[in-house]
Amino acid sequence: MVVPKPGRVTWTIHRGLKVVWRQTSDAQKVGLTRLPTKDLERALYKLDARIGDEYRSINLLMKCDELSSPAQPLISFNANLAPSSRYAAIGHQWLLLGPVSEAMMSLKASLDRGSTTSAQIEMARAEALARDLDKARARAPSVLADQPRNFEALSVVAYIEAKF
Repeated sequence: MVVPKPGRVTWTIHRGLKVVWRQTSDAQKVGLTRLPTKDLERALYKLDARIGDEYRSINLLMKCDELSSPAQPLISFNANLAPSSRYAAIGHQWLLLGPVSEAMMSLKASLDRGSTTSAQIEMARAEALARDLDKARARAPSVLADQPRNFEALSVVAYIEAKF
C-alpha cells in the first residue's frame, strides 16, 4: 500500500464480523506485510489496511491449496491518486462492466474535482454509449487539441463519427 506519509500500517483480515488476523508494519513510502496464507481456510475474506486517517479495503479470496498456490502472493493497493484520478479510474471500471449510468456518476464526480484527460475521454465514451452523441462529439476535441495523438481519444472520436 502506498502511504501518504511515514507511519504504522495496521493490517486486518476478517471474515464477516470475525477478525481472523491482525498485524502492524512500519511504512515509509510503501506499507508491506506477509499474509498468513497457510493459516487461512478457503473462503472470502476482507483485507483492510489503515494508516492514520487513510483506510483501504479489498476482498481477499483464498481458494488455492498449498500445492497450486504461488510461494508468495502479492496484493497491491492502488497508489495514492488524486480524487479526480481515483473517480476516473472507477468510472473506467464501470464502463468495462457495462452500467453506463454508474460510470457517468463516477466520471462526473471526477470532473467536479478537476478535469483530467482520462476523465474527459471516458466521459465522452460514456456519453456516446448512452447515445448522447452531440455531447460526446463536443467533449472529445478538447482532449485532441492538447494531445492530437492520444489513442483513446482518437478511438472515441472514431466511434462517435461512425455512429453519426
